[in-house]
Amino acid sequence: MGGPCFKVSPAPSLDGSNKSSRQKKVLGPACTDNFQIKQFSHQGQDWCSVEQCYQALKFKGDTRETIQKTVPHAGETGSSYGMRVWRLGQIGRNMVMDWEETKVEMMFFANLAKYQCNPELQKELVEETGELELVGGPSTWEWSKWNGLIQMKIRSLVKEGKDLGSLERMSMSELENI
Repeated sequence: MGGPCFKVSPAPSLDGSNKSSRQKKVLGPACTDNFQIKQFSHQGQDWCSVEQCYQALKFKGDTRETIQKTVPHAGETGSSYGMRVWRLGQIGRNMVMDWEETKVEMMFFANLAKYQCNPELQKELVEETGELELVGGPSTWEWSKWNGLIQMKIRSLVKEGKDLGSLERMSMSELENI
C-alpha cells in the first residue's frame, strides 16, 4: 500500500553521549510514495501511479485492463486514488500464475519506470534522503520492509549513474543486500 517511506536516523541519546540505540523516523519525500500521482510508461503502457501499475500487473485479461484504464478523478488525492486502485486489485480475477514469487520484483520495476520517466524524482530521492535508511509506512504483507529497500536500491543505482532502463532482473536477495 502507499504513503511515503520514512527516513530513519539515529536519535540523540537521552544521556548526551554519542551512543544511542533509538531511531528517529521522519516522513520521506513524496517520490517514495507508491500512491503518488505521477505519469510514467512501463511495459508499453501509460500509468498514473506505481500502485495502479502494480495492481494491474497482478492480473491478465479484463481485470488488468480495468485497472489500467482507471485514472484519477479531477482533484482526487494520491491517497484516495491509490486506495481506489488498491481495492480493485483485491477483488480482481485471473491473477498471474507466479505472482507471489515475482511481486517484489514487479513493484521494483514499476518504481524504477516512474523514476526513469521522471528525472526530477531521481534528484528528489537522492537529495532528500542522502544515505539514510528508508522504511515503508504501515502496510499489508511485508511492504514496509520492501518499499524502503526498493527506494534505497533505486537511490543507489541513480547515484552510481546506472541506466535505469538497462536492468532486466532484480531479486529479493539483491534488494536485501544494498
